[in-house]
Amino acid sequence: MIADHQKTKGDSTLVRASSSNVMLFGNLGNLRQSVGNGGGGNTNSYNVLDYLPKPAREENPMPNGKYPNSVMGNVVKKQHEEQKPGAEQPGGPEVDHVDIAKAKGLQIHLNKCTEARRLRDWNTLIKETKAAISSGADSALLIYALQAEALIKLHRHQEADEVLKKGPNFQDDECTKYFGPIGNANLLMVRAQVDMAVGRFEEALAAAQRATRLDSNNKEANMVMKKARAVAAARSTGNQLFKAAKFYEASNAYGEGLEHDPYNSVLLCNRAACRSKLGQYEKAVEDCNGALNMRPNYSKARLRRADCYAKLEKWEASIQDYEILHKEAPDDEEVGKGLLEAKAQLKKHREPAATLRPVQPKAEELLMATIAEGI
Repeated sequence: MIADHQKTKGDSTLVRASSSNVMLFGNLGNLRQSVGNGGGGNTNSYNVLDYLPKPAREENPMPNGKYPNSVMGNVVKKQHEEQKPGAEQPGGPEVDHVDIAKAKGLQIHLNKCTEARRLRDWNTLIKETKAAISSGADSALLIYALQAEALIKLHRHQEADEVLKKGPNFQDDECTKYFGPIGNANLLMVRAQVDMAVGRFEEALAAAQRATRLDSNNKEANMVMKKARAVAAARSTGNQLFKAAKFYEASNAYGEGLEHDPYNSVLLCNRAACRSKLGQYEKAVEDCNGALNMRPNYSKARLRRADCYAKLEKWEASIQDYEILHKEAPDDEEVGKGLLEAKAQLKKHREPAATLRPVQPKAEELLMATIAEGI
């Protein structure tokens, strides 16, 4: 992946990644600035081809009627200019043709991203953003943001977090410089939703607040900020009540947060802890199930579920969870102890059943004995 500072240098909109794929200036996947409709509100319509970073726009004005009104138009323009007689061609004409073909192929995927986002077809958006990244947009921050947004909408929170971690890491000022304040606000909005989904509540609230400062008219950004504030407050209140051993009240506090964000894995896991303390083991298991559906590697939720299964004497289910945890953390004493205890209890419950089970003679032997006795 291209280092962040490389994108701030040079006068070309075309740079190369370590993978040798064609790379654009770094704005691929830029979210369209929200355009007011006749009523004056935000449409929150995104187009991944519309916006160039400001420096690139200034240095590469697009000719009217000659190239497509898009980022890709500048790529094609740049390639043709480099092939003019006397122009420097470091990679040679063959490489240029390959680059043009790659750029055009990438444009197809970006167009499909735009359409999928418009239709809210999240599965297709994931597919096309992956294709765009594979085709050369592997340093385009907002392509990763689009993919993360789609994963959040499908409640695949763990994957969304992993996707954003794979993307390039820009400072806020750099994002605003290259994507514009509204583009960066949309990026921060996605970041806030991902942070909130995986329990980074303070970071989520901070990102949402920055988004609303950059784009105060963005209704969706304001909604994300309100949700982040409500969820963070619910978690904080619930934690204080739990520490005070007020488990019923803490459970209700986490529940209030879940009214704002029903799929929040951290609030579900915390409420499961309260329900376990209250002896509501089945309900606790349900909350852990919900948390693990969205974050399969959420070890705290799996450990809590393993303990609840043990209290319900569902030893096989408890062992299954403990074994997964043991593979992830073989040196964890709590996990090791829980696994040994669950296995011992399962063996203990199986042995009496085998001991008390009456020994049934084979049907043939019973028949022969009956005949011999003349009965």
